[in-house]
Amino acid sequence: MAGTLAPRPSLVALDTNVLLDLADENEQTRDALDLIRSRGSFQLVVTPTVVQELAFGYDNWKEPKRLLAEVALTSLLRWGISPINLVAVGHGICECVADEIRRRGYLPEEERNDSLILAEAALAECVLLVSWDEHLLSAPSESVAMLLAEKDLSRVIVVAPSKINSLFQVRFRRK
Repeated sequence: MAGTLAPRPSLVALDTNVLLDLADENEQTRDALDLIRSRGSFQLVVTPTVVQELAFGYDNWKEPKRLLAEVALTSLLRWGISPINLVAVGHGICECVADEIRRRGYLPEEERNDSLILAEAALAECVLLVSWDEHLLSAPSESVAMLLAEKDLSRVIVVAPSKINSLFQVRFRRK
């Protein structure tokens, strides 16, 4: 009889601002991520655009934000956060979906990176995208979910760290 494989953990994507908060030792953000980790089979990840934003910040931002970007970049693995990559065609899919998110007005045109992060999280089949970004948090979730379904991508729930506890009480109860 063949052995059974352990179930694949559900992926939780983190936005750039969440990583900067971790680097700044923000207690609310740290507690939210600790709660996610304690609730079973979840893996914290960052998408390619988040890594690019941090690298850009390291090269271009002024102190103290530049230092936070450096700490975040160099601490990802120690914090138990895995960078994910997409195959070349995945980057193209994400660009098309991100463009459509902005074209439909779900995010402002100037929020290109936010739309890419959302599309990358959906392509990677993340169940959550944790962010403090008001543009992402206020995007019409049902309309975005329908667009992602049209493109055969997974629904992603965008949630602020301050709302993790209540979300887990409703959607991700321990079994």
